Amino acid sequence: NEKEFTKGIILNRPTNLFLDDEDFLDDNGEPYFKTDDKNITCADNNSWRIWFGGDVRGLYADDSEGGTEIVCLHSIQTDLARNVSEEILKNVFTTNYEGARKLIDANEAVSDDFWVFAGYAGWSAGQLEEELNRESWYMISADSETVWNELTDQRDDNTLDPRDAGLKSWSTLMGMLGKQDEARAVSESFADLSLKEWAAESILFNSTLPVVNESDELDDLLKSLSPSISNSIDSAESFVDLAQRYINDGIQGSVLRGSSKDRSPFLLSDQKLHKCSMLVIQDDDVLTVGVLLNHPMTKTYPIPLANGDDVEFPVRYGGS
Repeated sequence: NEKEFTKGIILNRPTNLFLDDEDFLDDNGEPYFKTDDKNITCADNNSWRIWFGGDVRGLYADDSEGGTEIVCLHSIQTDLARNVSEEILKNVFTTNYEGARKLIDANEAVSDDFWVFAGYAGWSAGQLEEELNRESWYMISADSETVWNELTDQRDDNTLDPRDAGLKSWSTLMGMLGKQDEARAVSESFADLSLKEWAAESILFNSTLPVVNESDELDDLLKSLSPSISNSIDSAESFVDLAQRYINDGIQGSVLRGSSKDRSPFLLSDQKLHKCSMLVIQDDDVLTVGVLLNHPMTKTYPIPLANGDDVEFPVRYGGS
């Protein structure tokens, strides 16, 4: 925190991205670590789990933005560690990837001793103070034990899903502030669901997550159907038969309901479709057209009658 600039890293956005040493580049765009470099004293190619640290020089920064900046947190207190690091909190140090590699090459650390963050959050002079004053942030008195316990829990939790966007950690810290009721009040709110969709788009990188049981998916789908339809389906095969009949006959005249699953597919890209009701008015080989039913507007449309009077019909938003 300097007079001109304040810099922070987000602690509760772990990704499922793992990078090898050869993935890290120096200022010249060359790998820091090369397996054929005889000057490298550590022959092992380490694997590093990446946390999303912020959108400034973050995971998707290009060369015009200075590329991705790597921040490594650790608690190593050797002389070499102190020489290549900065202490930001008692027993909490930051260094860059090059500094972390020096400690590994000197046999003073292993890659699991570091938490690696891509990018950071930044504020201009006085900006963060203004945000604190209007309670965009709550200040918590942090100690090294709190920081390391939180980061260790995230690292060691094999069930951790990046799509949950660290909301569990946030709720825990809100509890420490005595604001657990506020946290519960907004749990699974539209904002939370939108954040999860952002996480699915931005910090989910591969297929290391547990596979969802297809029968469970089918059960969830059947529950969303009307009773007259769901009662006639007793297996995946009968559901496929029903779907095929819809494909053959078309779905004109059907009513569709936007997904109400925990992870809506529409929250980021098409919010208007989230939990919408849609009537399909055309379905042929060329085009399928639907209109939204549950988005009434304040606007009305006048229809003139033969006696000279007008009848005002409410207008609904039908789609984009």
